[in-house]
Amino acid sequence: MQNGIDIGSDLMLLSLILADSAILESISDEKIEAIARELGSALSREFMLLLYKKIDLESYVEYLSLLCRYGGFAHFEVEKEGRDYTITLLHTYGQKWSTYLMSFVDEVMKTELSIVPRFEVKKNAVVIRITEV
Repeated sequence: MQNGIDIGSDLMLLSLILADSAILESISDEKIEAIARELGSALSREFMLLLYKKIDLESYVEYLSLLCRYGGFAHFEVEKEGRDYTITLLHTYGQKWSTYLMSFVDEVMKTELSIVPRFEVKKNAVVIRITEV
């Protein structure tokens, strides 16, 4: 547990919420954003250091890919052209989950990587555009 977050039980709770979209829809956008930012910050930093021993854009993109693949957060696609990345997260959980994903990614990019991503948020997709510094 760190900063009041028990990562294992929070992920389990998140999985249960996703299984019942009515629960997710009952939570305010502000609360979803707050949860996403808190979990995004706590989870991402620790996992990147554990897995990659560094925090940079490349390790974050790989971490996000693993989180999507094994955590069921979304279908993950990435395109890299020069210094520009386009990351697409596709899911079937609706607008609230898109809000969650955007806030989760935004928090880490800004606080850990000092990158300001550009987002295109739709009901079942989040497109993230970033330029490597």
